[in-house]
Amino acid sequence: MERVRGREAELAEMAGMLRRPQGRFAVLCAAGGMGKTTVAAQFAAQADAAGWHVFWVRWRDAAELAQQMVQVALACGLPEEELDSARAGLVSLPDVVWRQLGRARRWLLVLDNADEPQEIGPVGEPLADYRGWIRPHGRGLLVMTSRDSSPQTWGPRARLLPLTPLPAQPAGQILVDVAPAAGTAEQARDLAVRLGGLPLALHAAGTYLAGPTSRWSMNCPSYWGPSTRTPLIRNLPAPWCGTPGRCPWTSSPEKATLWPAPCCDY
Repeated sequence: MERVRGREAELAEMAGMLRRPQGRFAVLCAAGGMGKTTVAAQFAAQADAAGWHVFWVRWRDAAELAQQMVQVALACGLPEEELDSARAGLVSLPDVVWRQLGRARRWLLVLDNADEPQEIGPVGEPLADYRGWIRPHGRGLLVMTSRDSSPQTWGPRARLLPLTPLPAQPAGQILVDVAPAAGTAEQARDLAVRLGGLPLALHAAGTYLAGPTSRWSMNCPSYWGPSTRTPLIRNLPAPWCGTPGRCPWTSSPEKATLWPAPCCDY
């Protein structure tokens, strides 16, 4: 796995929570393109290497989430008879799952792409009541990734970890990591600033610059002028083409063009 740059504080915060959850869960929150999933994956790899049981669940819909949460509980030792009671409607399925997660030790559960947390349920109740699938309970740590950064959504037990654009130094280092032969560290920092420190844009640009058919380098003057989007962005391969109408930065044509399309995640 490639090294994550500029997110050391967030990784350290989650590492501390993993050791001592204290009835909390973490939410990596930011607009698209900031690297939420990448940071969560790095943290999951670190936890796995340290001997924790790691589970990765990607949000798609409530039915699939329920199935995956049951699989997590079974992997953590949930007795089949308790699951049968939930299937028979005698007890709540989320209650059964979280009861088992309260017994198990040393687990990390990542729920990725929870951009519409109100859809997670339970229906008609605020997520922050912690009566559904999102709960600050158990002897492990729940980590969410979401575009929703509202404290009201996640409630008092959530530790919100907002991701912002990267500073010049770590942003430039990403370009050097991906395209080491495309220019100097100083040129990489300059280009990273032009790209707004957005991890998605940095990786897209670096991948293009490192390609065998690329005609550009980091020191190409065409990157620095008002025609920035002409040589680089126009030639970015799908799905990095972006959809300007969905970009929060619509005032900037360059950044809007680099924003990921609805089918893209990062």
